[in-house]
Amino acid sequence: MKKITLLITFLMTIIAFNANAQFGCATGVSISDGYTASGITTPGTGGAEDWNSPNPTSSCSSNASYWDDDVYMFTYTAGGTDEEISMTTFTRNSWNGLGIFTTCSGTALDDCIDSDSSSSSSNSLTVTASITAGQTVYIATGQWGAPNDLDFDVTAFTVTQLVNPPNCDSTVDAGLVSPNSGTLSWTAATGNPTGYFISVGSGTGLSDILANTDVGNVTSYDVSGLSEATTYYTTITPYNGNGNATGCTEQTFTTSTPPANDTLAGATPIVPSVAGTGCSTFTFANSTGGDGTTDSGLDGTCNSTDTGLDRFYSWTATSIGLIWNDGASNPGIVIRDASGTEITCAGTFAGEDTLLEGWAINDDLIIQVYDYGTADQEVTFCLEEYIPPAAIEPPYLNDFSTFPGTDWSQAGSGQIVDGPSGTSSDWVATNFANDAAHANGSGAKMNLYSNADQEWLISPEFDLSGSATFFLNLDVAVTGWNTSGASAMGSDDEVHVLISIDSGGSWTSVTSFDASNQPGNTREAASEVDISAYAGEIARFAIWATDGSTDDAEDIDFHVDNFQVTASGLSVEDNVIQGFSLYPNPVNDRLHLNALDNIEELSVYNLLGQEVLRTQPKVSNTEVDMSNLPTGMYVVKVKVGEQLGSYRIVKK
Repeated sequence: MKKITLLITFLMTIIAFNANAQFGCATGVSISDGYTASGITTPGTGGAEDWNSPNPTSSCSSNASYWDDDVYMFTYTAGGTDEEISMTTFTRNSWNGLGIFTTCSGTALDDCIDSDSSSSSSNSLTVTASITAGQTVYIATGQWGAPNDLDFDVTAFTVTQLVNPPNCDSTVDAGLVSPNSGTLSWTAATGNPTGYFISVGSGTGLSDILANTDVGNVTSYDVSGLSEATTYYTTITPYNGNGNATGCTEQTFTTSTPPANDTLAGATPIVPSVAGTGCSTFTFANSTGGDGTTDSGLDGTCNSTDTGLDRFYSWTATSIGLIWNDGASNPGIVIRDASGTEITCAGTFAGEDTLLEGWAINDDLIIQVYDYGTADQEVTFCLEEYIPPAAIEPPYLNDFSTFPGTDWSQAGSGQIVDGPSGTSSDWVATNFANDAAHANGSGAKMNLYSNADQEWLISPEFDLSGSATFFLNLDVAVTGWNTSGASAMGSDDEVHVLISIDSGGSWTSVTSFDASNQPGNTREAASEVDISAYAGEIARFAIWATDGSTDDAEDIDFHVDNFQVTASGLSVEDNVIQGFSLYPNPVNDRLHLNALDNIEELSVYNLLGQEVLRTQPKVSNTEVDMSNLPTGMYVVKVKVGEQLGSYRIVKK
């Protein structure tokens, strides 16, 4: 009977303790000096215990995510004098945080004044803070991810009354402070301050910049109205509920001088490495900070938010492109013309050997290098001249088996009239027409769904001087998104094939597709484009896709394949035989042919017009071994009975 009574008493104690386990701003567990508790646990199941949302915007030195899952909170209110409070916990879980917060509203803790955290288990955490008489604070222990629950003890909670003013021993950081508006920092005073008064003046004994301003219990403050390379005088006076510190002496700090190239107008010359020799490393900012670099406010399109601190360099182009590699701090880059208009850019954390293009040799350019944020830290980068490969002499075929193709590039924005901007796009490699069986071979596709996209696939240069005639061909298809089924293009979806004869300075559409002439959901040869008007030029092509300004419901994939430039026409669409078929296309080895009558003759020609295979089957169904032919585009000419037909095929 005695054992049963003890067990019931023990269970009632547990039930009573859990009944006091409160979760939320209005129901924290009220504690007093000397409070301890053992075995506080929560289930970690996402219930009422996981109440804090959003995470604190101010979490002291700890990551705010330490209060992302279960949170257990205590409240304490100071008595009639200022006090120093301290709590120590022992957590059996990893990823546990402990913080003292001055605000808690609804379900949101915020305004941390001290925190401690650990990613390891079986650790003690301690937080300490000075609070004013009558002030209520919220002491919360929280969990970040697995195991999601809490399992901790409160091993100590102490309260010490503060009966004396703090000491006047804060030391101002005399290092360089950014001009115009900079952060002034100082060390915390001893003697438990609960706040600071600050005065800043342009001369000794003056307070014309900041006059005895109460900045609260912080150790840094943003001061505006400062001039560069100037010494200022400041007095830091700590205080608490027992009064202000006395005997505080005036100290000084000096603002920095921004580097000459802190603005676009002050751009300094830069010399990229010679093509093929690798990159030189340039230091963008001082690794110790405080060199005066500021944010120009001139943002690029490759990052969605403020570019942060930036510097500017001038360069008279000695090549039509630059190879960009970021170094320390992974900066971004914007190339601008002399007026400051963006030409192209690469965002922070860009890929290795990012190619930047869009100007001509001898153009005067501005190169803006920026860090993603406002921290003044070392930023390094390298630039190397890019000399494009020799222009390609047709015939040429890109079957996109390697995406996007040798010496092809991409861009993720830019109207046709403006040209491409950026170094990546939403064009991707695909099984042509989304055929999971890969029977259609490889291709490239662009998903057109929402609105405002402008995506570029850009070819290398072509030398069109070897003939008086040139032709452009490609295969196309439109399917639903990630399906092989048919789908309609949106009302203002467009895909254009463009040509440029001035190294990408301007572009002209030579053929286009929209809802009025869209291809079907299986491979079809687009109408051949006669580009003989550009004979004698060095030309570059681009495939440009946009979903326009209208946010249509249509969600389609536009596919392209077998992009080719030839000196002779390949169009065979009007020379077909009824009842005749050949497959597969593209073909790896054996090409199958079926007809209603005997196939009398069969010839295969390459793009140079040379006959590379000839046979006389004399049967209605046959196959041809293509395995020994090089990869490329071919024309198959057949005679069935008295009918002649021509068919274009791709050999993989």
